[in-house]
Amino acid sequence: MSKRLKVGVIGAGGISRTHMPGWQASEHAEVVAASDIYEPGLQDWGKTFGVTRLTTDWRELLADPAIDIIDICTPNMLHADQVIAALEAGKHVICEKPLAPTPDEIRRMIAARDRAGKLLMTAQHFRFKGNSQALKKEIAAGALGEIYHARSLDAAAQRADPHTDVYQAGTERRRPLHRHRRAHPGPDAVDDGQPQAGGSDRRGRGAPGARCPASGPPGATRPSLRTST
Repeated sequence: MSKRLKVGVIGAGGISRTHMPGWQASEHAEVVAASDIYEPGLQDWGKTFGVTRLTTDWRELLADPAIDIIDICTPNMLHADQVIAALEAGKHVICEKPLAPTPDEIRRMIAARDRAGKLLMTAQHFRFKGNSQALKKEIAAGALGEIYHARSLDAAAQRADPHTDVYQAGTERRRPLHRHRRAHPGPDAVDDGQPQAGGSDRRGRGAPGARCPASGPPGATRPSLRTST
């Protein structure tokens, strides 16, 4: 790579602090600016990571021709507008997951990416782990047949919650990852033929009237989640 790419971070909250070690370790990029509406927190963030260019107006980062990449770490209801604006400003974008609360917003983001000819990536860091890549190879080889539903468990969970699905083997407690992270199916996800927005809170409960797969009380109907081809 001929130059070190310049990165601007929008949103200096907790999730941005998990992005920063990766940026700091990269030989190909460096964070040069950040924005957040909460100035005291932004100033503390800047001191922590040695970033001196700080602003409460995220659009200032988009207007800077020296910035190549925008890293969006804001709440997900803001993602679509910020991603689209960044792409239209000629920036590559990495956006914290989920990309957006609804499939239509994600489609708008993809269309903006195509128009701009830039890269748009969701921060799905688990795909780079060895076990994820090994599973992907098995799927690509056809060893697992047609995958129509997937469920992942977090073996690091330390407490059992009687109101959630919990699995215990010996002294190790496991529970579904969707209890810890927002569950938003992709833009083509359908459930019983209907597009799914996938909105949920941090405990994995769906929007009013909806349920995530494998959530709900014992015996509740648990529809499968299929991805259209």
